[in-house]
Amino acid sequence: MKEGYKREAYVYAVAALQRWLASEGGLTIDDLGPEATKRLLQFRLKEGVIANTVKTNDLVALRRSVTWAWENKLIPSVPFIGRIDNRELHSSKQALTLTQKQVAQMLDVMAASEDREHLFLFSMIMLSTHARVEAVLEADSSQIDFDNNIFNFNARGRMQTNKRRPIVPIAPTLRPWLEGLDGKVLRYRTLRKDGSYRTIECKSVRQAFKRVLSKIGIEGGYPNTLRHTCHTYLQSQGVPQAQIDLAAGHSEPGSGRHYSHLRPEYLKEFIEGVETYWNGIDQFTDVHRRSQVGPSFHAWRELSA
Repeated sequence: MKEGYKREAYVYAVAALQRWLASEGGLTIDDLGPEATKRLLQFRLKEGVIANTVKTNDLVALRRSVTWAWENKLIPSVPFIGRIDNRELHSSKQALTLTQKQVAQMLDVMAASEDREHLFLFSMIMLSTHARVEAVLEADSSQIDFDNNIFNFNARGRMQTNKRRPIVPIAPTLRPWLEGLDGKVLRYRTLRKDGSYRTIECKSVRQAFKRVLSKIGIEGGYPNTLRHTCHTYLQSQGVPQAQIDLAAGHSEPGSGRHYSHLRPEYLKEFIEGVETYWNGIDQFTDVHRRSQVGPSFHAWRELSA
């Protein structure tokens, strides 16, 4: 097997190819080509993977299979399988969304290990606020105002840029996970040589997030997948686009409404949509409910500070 190409990835790709072939009703060698590759890509995108997974896993497995068949004289020639261009790779990376069942599986994996609790909190915030990844990574507890029930993703003294960081109401499901935090919101713990622990500020979740998705059978996901998942769901629920855009930082409150975030109607439908989303997750898991998980979650933060 080619160096760097993992056996597990090959097995997973072969299973995906078998599902695709079954959906096609079976194909012959003569049927393989650029058009078949496009249909394979669309099939796999609907399964929740991105184009890069198809390029690096599925098509590699398909090419190796037909090459093996040719080398063993089972077929007269090797067909041209086709390629996935960079445009498709980029667009599918942005378009990947997770189903509620997949999100539930992801949260279960994250919550099962103290080493992944920062990923769990990151995901809860992303799916509840539509925030930018970098805004969550840099967030400090001083940006959370429980009295007014708002999360200001633009830290005090930080100038707004074109990628706005808005003020978003705290959804009821998210609030218990934020209470009691002090300092940097996202931290994880590491083991010292003497057996004690220390907490480290989290600067990136990219690789750890991808590993968790891999455990539930999704290859190539990115932290921003959660932002897109939130966006897509809220649109499907009919939440006003203006509220979705405002929470996402794509727009800003109108002139003279600098304190609109303190009004009861501020992003009201947005938060209702977020709560509807979490209610839907209830059918798959209750790990997102703090009352079900208990007070011990994140207790190590205080013990190892």
